[in-house]
Amino acid sequence: GNAIGSAFGGVTSLVSGIGTEIGATFGTVLSDAKTVFSDLYATASTTFGGISDALAAGDFASAAEIAWLGLQAVWLRGIQAIMSYTDPFIEALQNIWGDLSVGTINIFDGLFTSLRTTFNSAFAVIQGIVDNVVVGLLNTFDKLVTNIKIAWTRVQGFISGAEDTQERVDKIKSESEARQEARRQELPGIEGRQQQAAEKNQKLRDEAAARKEQREQDLAQAKAARATRTSQRAQQRQAQVDDVNQRLGSKRAEMADLKQAGELTSQLGSVSDPKQLAQLGEQLAGLIDRGNLPVEREQALTEAYNAASSRVGKA
Repeated sequence: GNAIGSAFGGVTSLVSGIGTEIGATFGTVLSDAKTVFSDLYATASTTFGGISDALAAGDFASAAEIAWLGLQAVWLRGIQAIMSYTDPFIEALQNIWGDLSVGTINIFDGLFTSLRTTFNSAFAVIQGIVDNVVVGLLNTFDKLVTNIKIAWTRVQGFISGAEDTQERVDKIKSESEARQEARRQELPGIEGRQQQAAEKNQKLRDEAAARKEQREQDLAQAKAARATRTSQRAQQRQAQVDDVNQRLGSKRAEMADLKQAGELTSQLGSVSDPKQLAQLGEQLAGLIDRGNLPVEREQALTEAYNAASSRVGKA
């Protein structure tokens, strides 16, 4: 009963840990939803703004390209949002299964180890009792035979007058003591058997602890590998989203500059005030510095500015 209770003592903490892990997995869904919709709104604003600027500049090909990039950005961000919950959930399920598997194996391994050590200790007592009975009987019989041999040896020595009688008696005694010692080693009794059982039980417990530690190390390595894979997939998806958004943003900036170039061309054609011309010149310089305009468009703007400067100067 104690062995079974000890073996199943970790079930409550195991189930509690699984519940906590599931709760943590779903706990971030609602808090992240606001960020996801905010990102999608920003992408939509950039896309529609870029399309509007491209149409204003008369660049229908760029408008179509921006629309395609916008669809890609929304799609990838949506996939990223879904998989950011799906991957950790799958990882959590795999971790839960690993915890359950390792926990169950540890429980039953500990239970069987406890039962084996309990059986070894109980059987050692039984063996020790048998040893004591058998050794007692054998020693008693051996002493009887030894005494008879000693008596007969002394009678023979007395009759024949042998000088080595005592040596032969000592040899008989030594042989008897050696047999008794061999029996004590082979049949050590209750105390000896319990000592042997204790050493065997300690070895079983050490082996069980080593197996448990190895299983837990393997589980920790598997969890770390799964976490690494989940993180790598998240980084790859984020890189795809960032790349599309960067291209979308660049195209939007290019269309905005084209639109501004058209407005500047129109304003330079009718400018008459030197201060206004200076302001338009500053805008033109900043526009050219950003480097989003084609070379021929920059040349046309420069020529329009020079023409406006000559006209205002003459006025």
